[in-house]
Amino acid sequence: MDILSDCRLSPTGNGHLALHGITSGPIHRYLGSNMSSAARESHLGLRTVLAPFLSPRKLVKAREFALTTARDLAEGLRLGEPTDLMAEFANPLALAVFCHVVQLPVEEIRRHGSASADVGLVFALSLDDAQRTHIEHSLESLFEYIDEGLTTRRNQPGTDIMSALHKTELTVQQQTSFLISIIMGGHDAPMHQLGCALVALSEHPEQWQLLAEHPHLISGAAEESLRWSPHTHTMRFALEELTYQDLELGCGDVVAVCNRSANRDPVAFENPDTFDAARPRGRLPLAFGGGQFFCPGSGLGKIIMEVGIQSITERFAPPTAAGEILWRPVLAAAYGPRYLPLSLQER
Repeated sequence: MDILSDCRLSPTGNGHLALHGITSGPIHRYLGSNMSSAARESHLGLRTVLAPFLSPRKLVKAREFALTTARDLAEGLRLGEPTDLMAEFANPLALAVFCHVVQLPVEEIRRHGSASADVGLVFALSLDDAQRTHIEHSLESLFEYIDEGLTTRRNQPGTDIMSALHKTELTVQQQTSFLISIIMGGHDAPMHQLGCALVALSEHPEQWQLLAEHPHLISGAAEESLRWSPHTHTMRFALEELTYQDLELGCGDVVAVCNRSANRDPVAFENPDTFDAARPRGRLPLAFGGGQFFCPGSGLGKIIMEVGIQSITERFAPPTAAGEILWRPVLAAAYGPRYLPLSLQER
């Protein structure tokens, strides 16, 4: 964890631009003004904008809304036939809760949901021409939506996240990049991590049954899924020449933190290759980062995961596989299943 808290290392978007040799265009506009690339003052300003939407009081209300939404979605799932739990459950749950918290219309974000997920591919270690073109088209779609939304809020401010950004001194580019990042972090990331959790539980039916009988373990199960199959990889770029342990790094060098390997480290975890919802907690999930870049939406993400797991395990018996699970690219910003066919039966 100390490497993620080291202020000499940053997830800066400028590092990704240098990595891919990008000097102009939509990707440059996004990453060059990305939250992680902002100067310290601007970075703190962006977190300050988000803080009121994620206050403890707001998160208590968000949990109530999320649980009601999750149970309604679970009630509508079909029984005894292949059901894609990503399309029918994880996606609409994460979408509804995210939009409820930041007060943006669900339909607007739904229209651009696939575009924001595609943008996450920009954080891979390499991009080919086809991927780059695809990401650029997705970014242009998001820019158009957000630019129009920010213009509307200047004339008709409200209580949503776009209106809150309008009141700041941040540049329009910073506002736009910030909004893209929180859509990815608030919708795409928890949706795919919930998908990872459902895969893990479906592959360990005894753990599914354990949570149905002991729901107080659900919070731990959510964290165990972050350890077992984290939705993201973690990259840092050296901001200066430095020595980390015995590793010499030059300014701009890339450090790829392998969350999956670290999460299976027997020094850190007893029986690391066992999925155990009752595992004692104590270590912060690597997927949320660390230091000044610790994910500000981690609390919301855990709520979405916890109510999703709760509403599914309390209503259905352990499911059976109903087809091949299709996965997003491993190095996308949000890794997880994009198609999760399971056959459900009520308890």
